[in-house]
Amino acid sequence: PVAFDTLCACAVHPWQNVVARYIGNEPPDQNDLRYRLFYPSLQNFWNSTRPSGTNDGAVWQGRGNTVSVSGGVFARYGILSMAIVPSVIYTENQNFEPWPRMPLNVESPFAHPTRSDIDLPQRFGADPFTTFDLGQSYIRLDYKGLAVGLSNENMWWGPALHNPIVMSNNAPGFPHLFLGTSGPQNIWIGQIQTRWIWGELTESDYFDENPDNDKRLITGIVLDFAPALIPGLSFGLTRIYTFYRPNTLTSDDFLLVFQAFLKKNTTQRNGGDQKDQILSAYLRWLVPESGLEIYGELGRGDHSED
Repeated sequence: PVAFDTLCACAVHPWQNVVARYIGNEPPDQNDLRYRLFYPSLQNFWNSTRPSGTNDGAVWQGRGNTVSVSGGVFARYGILSMAIVPSVIYTENQNFEPWPRMPLNVESPFAHPTRSDIDLPQRFGADPFTTFDLGQSYIRLDYKGLAVGLSNENMWWGPALHNPIVMSNNAPGFPHLFLGTSGPQNIWIGQIQTRWIWGELTESDYFDENPDNDKRLITGIVLDFAPALIPGLSFGLTRIYTFYRPNTLTSDDFLLVFQAFLKKNTTQRNGGDQKDQILSAYLRWLVPESGLEIYGELGRGDHSED
């Protein structure tokens, strides 16, 4: 076995807190077992009055003290690679005065105070709790520019720095299958990257008492293109569908992201088909010489007619 570091631990860079997915310039047919031990990470959060926190993955920062410990190992043999990087999170979850509740048909006293159609609890129960999360764990195969695997990693889609429209690390990662490119692929006129996912989302314990809607399936795709003629420019498209898990899945459920963008059917346009769509288009332009960055993203939910 040969130990290695994929990112220098002593350097300051934008990805220093992100699990590395690749092993740099190592040849893809390398048959030595290569591994990396991720340095353990300890994070501590304190909220004096109310829960508060963003872009912190599986951590829910309740009132009081919250502690997150993570670490693990990365290994690769030939075209197979995997990472096991779980997190253990302790949340003190002290009591606080919740927002006044409207008269909603929701059983849980911890549910969202004004809406019965969103699973966004004010508080996760009345007691301290400990959470185990698989974190940035995955297993994948990379071969001739393509990648396929099973992952629990967070994904960040689009150019936004803090509040992406479609995917970010503002919540835990979820189990999903993926198929896409291993990295940027040269197609002569530029470079493309893409990823297509299928996964499962789970309802919290503080939303409703209906066991029939506890699971949702999610499928999505992101496609990014960087033209060769304009260095630093990239633009792309993302699309996500979520829907309650049916008793029987069909091929159409797996191929939802390839449906037409526009729909004449009024029920489908208004979300009456019980499938929620999010679609966005984005661009990003970096000019390193001047330190300039320009980005934008336009998104909408469900379908439109024109």
